[in-house]
Amino acid sequence: MKRKAILFLATGFYSGLLPKAPGTFGTIVASLLWLFIMPQNFIIYVIVCLVVVIAGVFISAKADDYYETEDNQKIVIDEFAGYWITMMFIPKSFVFMAAGFVLFRFFDVVKPLYIRKIQCLNDGWGIMADDILAGIYSNIILQFALNMFYK
Repeated sequence: MKRKAILFLATGFYSGLLPKAPGTFGTIVASLLWLFIMPQNFIIYVIVCLVVVIAGVFISAKADDYYETEDNQKIVIDEFAGYWITMMFIPKSFVFMAAGFVLFRFFDVVKPLYIRKIQCLNDGWGIMADDILAGIYSNIILQFALNMFYK
C-alpha cells in the first residue's frame, strides 16, 4: 500500500506514466489543478507549495528507489511543485495559465542559468531543485509581464 501511494503521488496521479512526454502531461495536470482547485488565499497557497516541495523531496527519492533509476521521467511531482511556484502570486486566468505552462516547460526542458547544475544535488533534492528553480525563473518573468502590461 505504501509503495502504491508513493508512486501515485510521485507520478502526479499517474500522469507521469504516459509513454510520451510525461513531464509535459504532469505539468498539464498541475496547471488544471492550479486553475480549478488551488486556493486564492496567499498563505494557504504558499503552505500547499511548501508541503509539495518538502514531501516531493522524500516521495521522489523513494520512487526513484522503487524504479531503480536516477530521476526517472515517470516522477512528475517535481513538475507540480515547479509549475505551482511559477504561478505563485499570479491571477487565475487561462492566459496566465498558458503563459506559465510555456515558460515553465521551456526552463524545465532547456535548463539554462544553473538549472542543469542544480540537478546534481543528492536524492530527492536533485529531482526537485531544477524544477523549483525553473519555477522561480518563470515566475519572475510572469511577474514582470504582469506589472508591465496588466497594472
